[in-house]
Amino acid sequence: MTRYLTTILFLLPLWRNWVIHLHVHTRYSTGDALASSKKLAQKISSMGPDPVLGITDHDNMSGIVDHHKACRAHGVKPVYGMEVTTDAGNHLTLLAKNEVGLKNLFRLSKTDKSYEDLSRYRTGVVALSGDLSGAIPLSILKRDKKELNFHLSALHNIYRRDFYLEIIDHGLREQKRVNDVLEKIDLPK
Repeated sequence: MTRYLTTILFLLPLWRNWVIHLHVHTRYSTGDALASSKKLAQKISSMGPDPVLGITDHDNMSGIVDHHKACRAHGVKPVYGMEVTTDAGNHLTLLAKNEVGLKNLFRLSKTDKSYEDLSRYRTGVVALSGDLSGAIPLSILKRDKKELNFHLSALHNIYRRDFYLEIIDHGLREQKRVNDVLEKIDLPK
């Protein structure tokens, strides 16, 4: 079975439906978003039981205090993350699993991000394959299987069971093509 997360992840326990927004940018992603954590948390709080909201601003953790306060004020569980740009210019979505992961995300926000850096600061971090600017989606769009396998292997070797393929649906034709391929990839356990 394929292991992947969607940007809007649907978890379907028998007793309720959960929607978790994990790949979200706020005004701290300069030039990419205008939303504040306050407005996002307010909106998410009305979307069902036990709401959860993750932020993944570009290459910085500047918004987490605002995010934490806004989520707590609206009864939303905060998830802290960052969309990093690797030294090759590709995006990768990272989420903190715990306090160690949060500290490691702060460390990564202060450095160029090679696969060596990602490996050094992997503890407590979950990695998602990223948006259309990610190495894996770009390899799919270029139809480069060798490059795709390289990045799948490298990221899986770094994060193991904490690496997921990210399915995003913004209605883009290119994204649909990427999603169709991602859904067929079977990551090792």
